[in-house]
Amino acid sequence: MQKNKIGLEGEEIAKAYLQQNEVQILAIDYRFLRCQVDLIGLFKNRLIAYEVKTTAKDAYANHMIYRLSTRQLQRILKATYHFMKINGIYKEMQVDFIAVVITDGKIDIQHTRDIQYFIG
Repeated sequence: MQKNKIGLEGEEIAKAYLQQNEVQILAIDYRFLRCQVDLIGLFKNRLIAYEVKTTAKDAYANHMIYRLSTRQLQRILKATYHFMKINGIYKEMQVDFIAVVITDGKIDIQHTRDIQYFIG
């Protein structure tokens, strides 16, 4: 699969996974200046920014969260705060990481919550 195509497929899989788990999706691919958030959702009165990484290689499956840099996390937070401000949403906020591994037609989803406390 092409790099961009697999990334978009992973975001669609993550979106479906979140909706099945009662997350209300508020924004997809939200951008502010040079900052971007893959998905923004509302779950149990909390605003959550989701960073989605997708791979088709088993070798990377358990290490995908390390592909997220401190700078990228800062940009996710900046875009999410902007989203909250312009939409008048003032709720507790967190950042979650979703790894989607697609191999041999099988899909594995790994969801790590509150990553802002251990990246960096």
